[in-house]
Amino acid sequence: MKRANDMRDGSRPSLKAVGATIVRAFPHVLQIGNRGYALTPSGYTVKLVLTHPKRQPDDVSGALTLDPDRYWSKGHARTSPDGAMLGGFHQENCWMKVLAAGDSDDIGLARCLSGLIQQLSPAHRYLQQFVADGGSIEFRVMWRIGGAWPQETFKPKLLGQLGEMQIKLSVRIVVADSSESDRQ
Repeated sequence: MKRANDMRDGSRPSLKAVGATIVRAFPHVLQIGNRGYALTPSGYTVKLVLTHPKRQPDDVSGALTLDPDRYWSKGHARTSPDGAMLGGFHQENCWMKVLAAGDSDDIGLARCLSGLIQQLSPAHRYLQQFVADGGSIEFRVMWRIGGAWPQETFKPKLLGQLGEMQIKLSVRIVVADSSESDRQ
């Protein structure tokens, strides 16, 4: 019987992070312990992350009219996404939400980011003030590569819009490696 994370040929690829670790389950990645399995050969996930030394996560939720997938407040104990204690305390407030997940063949990453910027545009002034007050805003992209390396062009207009909205862009490449099957 074919499982959801099996590839067309029946193999089960693992994910090997290049300079990054996977910290939670995304719509196209199944996380089992420290191992992840790609549900699609290639694609991306875009997470919006806002951190601030003083502004609380509720303030961000109200301004963006979105509920976070994960958040914490300064001074609270550090925990993993599944609730395990990590030791220490958070040094700043943080608000995170996965805004998009898709296959690279469906819609390009640049086009996806452009659409997300449009969706966030009503909060433009809030985001600028958030950064001016000492905060940080970032799109964290996890880009899964299966097979050939994709090519994506981020045009000056898109990069300018990110800059104007004060949004950093962080891209982590994760390579689907079908040679590593179910070893544990």
